[in-house]
Amino acid sequence: MISLRGTVAAPPSKSEALRLLLGSALTRKGASVSCGAFCSDVAALCSCLRALGWCVTETEREISCSPDGIFSGTLFPGSSATVYRFLMPVCAALGKKVIFYPDEQLKKRPMEALFSALSSHGVTIEEKDGISVSGQLLPGDYSLPGDISSQYASGLMFALPLLDGDSTLTFSTPSQSSGYLDLTVSVLDRFGIEMRKTETGYFIAGNQRYHSSAPLRPEGDWSSASCLLCAALCRGKIQITGLNPDSLQPDRVLFELLPLTLENSAVCAKSAPLSPLSVDVSNCPDLVPALAIIASGAKGTSIFTGAKRLRYKESDRLSSIVCVINTLGGLARIEENTLIIEGRGKLNGGTVDPQGDHRIAMMALCMQVLCDTPVTVTDLDCINKSYPGFLRDLNLLEESI
Repeated sequence: MISLRGTVAAPPSKSEALRLLLGSALTRKGASVSCGAFCSDVAALCSCLRALGWCVTETEREISCSPDGIFSGTLFPGSSATVYRFLMPVCAALGKKVIFYPDEQLKKRPMEALFSALSSHGVTIEEKDGISVSGQLLPGDYSLPGDISSQYASGLMFALPLLDGDSTLTFSTPSQSSGYLDLTVSVLDRFGIEMRKTETGYFIAGNQRYHSSAPLRPEGDWSSASCLLCAALCRGKIQITGLNPDSLQPDRVLFELLPLTLENSAVCAKSAPLSPLSVDVSNCPDLVPALAIIASGAKGTSIFTGAKRLRYKESDRLSSIVCVINTLGGLARIEENTLIIEGRGKLNGGTVDPQGDHRIAMMALCMQVLCDTPVTVTDLDCINKSYPGFLRDLNLLEESI
C-alpha cells in the first residue's frame, strides 16, 4: 500500500490548450500558445493544422501557428474527438475539401448529429476509406442535441463566425456540460469573437474576424489533476500548483465537492475521513473516474447520476469504471445511466486493462492507495492523450507505507 506526498505542477489544461491553438490558427497572422508537456491530443491538432496549410512550430514551451504552410487536406485526428469535432465544421466554413482518418477508437464515438447539421447546411460528407468533407458551410439555423457532446456545439462556435451571414445554434435536448461551452465562449472572446446567449442556445453573427490575443497560456488542468487529488484524500498529503479554483473548467467543481484547500497558491489534498458521495455528474463526466477512487475508499454507497455520456468516451467509461473496481476487489454496478459503488474502505489489487482510456488508466494506478497488493495496468501509453507526465508525477509522489 502507498500514500502520496509532495508537490507537483498541474499539466496545462487540454481543453483550453486545444481551443487556444485553434483560435490562434484562425487569426490572419497566426499566434503562439505558451505551455509545456503537450499531450497527444494537442499533437494531433498540430498535425491536422499543418495538413490544412498552417506552418506549426513546436518548442518545449511554445507552439506557434502562421498561415504560410502547405495544404494537403489529409487529416489524422488520432483518438481525439475534440480535434475531430472542432475541425470538421471549421474546414467546412473555410471551404476546404479534406479527408479525415480517425483511428479505430475514434470511429466508434458518435458523430451522426454533427454530420446531420453540416449536411443540411451545404456540406457533403462521404464515408469511404476515410471521412470526406467538401462544400461550403452556409449560415442559418442549427439544431443539435445537448445530451451527447458539447464538442459539436463548440466546433460550430469556432466555425459560424467565419461565414458571410448570421446563424443561430439551438439545443433540441437540455444542454449538458454547459461549462465547456462557457469555456469555448471565453476563449473566443479573447480572439475578438462575439456571440449572444439566448433562451434556447446562441446567436452568432457572421463576418467576424479572429484577432491575435496575448498571452495565450492555458491554466492547469483540473481534469488531469483530479485522480491525484482524490488519491491523496484517501491516503497522503499533496499540493498541486497551477490550478485556478475560480476557473471556467467544469471539473474545477471538484474544489466544491471535496475537502480540498488552497495553501500557498496551491490546491492541497490531505487524508480525511471519507463519506459516500451522491453527485449528478451530467456537467462533469470526466471527474467520475477520480470520484470513483473516493467512493471505493469510503464505507457506504455512492451514487453518480446523469452518467449517460460516459458511455461515449474513449471507452464505455461507465462499464470500464465498474470493471476496474470489481477487478480490484470492490463492488460497483450500473443501473441505467447511474453508477453505484458500494465502498468497502479498501481494495485488493490486481491487473487492469484500461480499454485504451487515459482516465481509466490513471484511476486504476491511483487506486493503489487503497490496495494491499500491487495494481498493474496493461496499457500505459494511453495516458499520453491528456497527461504525458502523469507517471513521472505519480512516482515522485508515491511513498510506501
